[in-house]
Amino acid sequence: MYINNSRLSLVEKLYHLTAKTSGDPKSIVEKSPLTKSGFESAWAALRNRYENNRLLVTNQINILLFLPGIESETSRALKELQSTMQAVLTALALAHSKVCTDNWDSLLVTICASKLPKSTRAFWEASVTDKKEVPPWTEIDSFLTKRYLTLEAMESDPSISKGDLNPPPFKGNQNPQPTRSQCNPFRSQGNPVPKTSHSFHNDINPSKNTCDLCSKDNHPIRLCPHFLHMTVESRSSCIKQKKLCLNCFAKGHQLRECQSTHNCITCGGQHHTLLHRINSVSRESNSTSVLNSTAWPQT
Repeated sequence: MYINNSRLSLVEKLYHLTAKTSGDPKSIVEKSPLTKSGFESAWAALRNRYENNRLLVTNQINILLFLPGIESETSRALKELQSTMQAVLTALALAHSKVCTDNWDSLLVTICASKLPKSTRAFWEASVTDKKEVPPWTEIDSFLTKRYLTLEAMESDPSISKGDLNPPPFKGNQNPQPTRSQCNPFRSQGNPVPKTSHSFHNDINPSKNTCDLCSKDNHPIRLCPHFLHMTVESRSSCIKQKKLCLNCFAKGHQLRECQSTHNCITCGGQHHTLLHRINSVSRESNSTSVLNSTAWPQT
């Protein structure tokens, strides 16, 4: 960013280079005099010391090979896995000898799938259309995005417990009819069957939530397809028009009266995650983070 700035002189570039380095890189830069030729000599010395493509490529590949597995079904963990793999691919393609990863689909998908938690892994396998062919990396990348967005919506709902975020793997359309011994475990142990028994269907009584937006489907507004396809501004206007709480999407109270312990997962503010706006400050911070991540590696 400083090198390509035509408004800066070579002396000014050397000043910024000195200010932006620390440790061993800084000691290398400080050996160059604060003159026009000093910047070029300092920059050449840094490149000669740290541009070890073999080491940099090896480090990126090791990140892939030694990725930790995810144990909990959380949106944050899935986003970290996805962003880590994308960062490695970007680094290999752009920074380190332009390593071609076009034919790495089988490797990337296998590594990524092996790190998924149990339920998410089951949903991924169920989503694969051709079970006999290796899906492309873009397919599992898109799946991860949809999955963590779903978990974000569920995590922000105070009516959903953490245990509900780990449903049993999908096994197709089944309508199990348990036997009398399964409904009454006392029978298999030789004990008398209690007089009060509960049928299998009575134990499962899902509550029906009418959507405040489309009204005809039994789902909360946070899962409404029409609502999810809106822009953030349109969602906010819709929630205000429906007189719902901006934090939990519930009726009967406003934001200042909300007692929910769940806030925006992205920024921690008192609003629903689906209403989070990415302002210019956030984008600038993200750009700064990217620049910092490509700084000289520590030795």
